[in-house]
Amino acid sequence: MLGSAKGCHQKYRMFQLSWPGLDCLEVSVWVSNSDGTDPVRVSKGLGATPEWSPDGKRIVFDNNEGGRWDIWVMNADGGQEIRLTGDSSDHRAPSWSADGEWVYFTSNRSGVWEIWKVSLASKQSLQVTQHGGGYAAGVSGWKVCLLPETQYN
Repeated sequence: MLGSAKGCHQKYRMFQLSWPGLDCLEVSVWVSNSDGTDPVRVSKGLGATPEWSPDGKRIVFDNNEGGRWDIWVMNADGGQEIRLTGDSSDHRAPSWSADGEWVYFTSNRSGVWEIWKVSLASKQSLQVTQHGGGYAAGVSGWKVCLLPETQYN
């Protein structure tokens, strides 16, 4: 079993655990007290690259149970998982906007890896980069850090 801490918020800690399987690693999202006690699995299925919302009430993550990667959100204590993306493309590496109203992610839906964002209210996605970009990490207010596609592959 492999574990990695993915973030902390208030008195809780979030991490994903992996179990080596026959063909892949199964990962799921877990939350525990900040000292690591009382771990609880909060994702019902697979869940990778989890991130706390700015207010600490939700967790966004990616999941490939259906054979392609999609972006999902759920309450921090578990419960209903809501898919934010869903088409024939892959969507990975979610990251929250500073106001918690958008989730940035990387997707190949335009034919190349680009950064996109999806509104939590409408679930409408908008393309952010136009000439390649592959990782929607480091979203802080209006700043988006990205890697050119040649560095991402």
